[in-house]
Amino acid sequence: MERHFTWQELHDLGILPSRQHTRRLIAREIVPKPLRLGDPERGRLAWSQSQIQAYLARKALESEQPRPRRQFKVVAMGKREGAHPRELTPETTPPEAADSAAAGKRKPGRQAERFAAPTGPDTAPRPDTTRKRGAG
Repeated sequence: MERHFTWQELHDLGILPSRQHTRRLIAREIVPKPLRLGDPERGRLAWSQSQIQAYLARKALESEQPRPRRQFKVVAMGKREGAHPRELTPETTPPEAADSAAAGKRKPGRQAERFAAPTGPDTAPRPDTTRKRGAG
């Protein structure tokens, strides 16, 4: 009779990661699908010894093969000497940017509108009617 291992036994041996990640690996078919011991719906999950041996042999074989090198993009950070900002010409400037560029300032964003100083008659200082702690 073949021995069966539960998740806890395999986890303690360092073969399987957390339960949730093991489920993800099973769904991606990286880890073999476990067997149900006992009740088909609520039975305990277990892996047979032959499943685990095949899984470990496959992992050992994959670890021996060299991984393909990842290609990285080279991104320049900061200013380079001799680099000039792109000049805006009437052909390359959008109309709304041309208006704000002519005024010499940027268009205010949403935060500027939300946190701008209030104006109007309802913004007069109101008397403080709240009671302070410790006030008699």
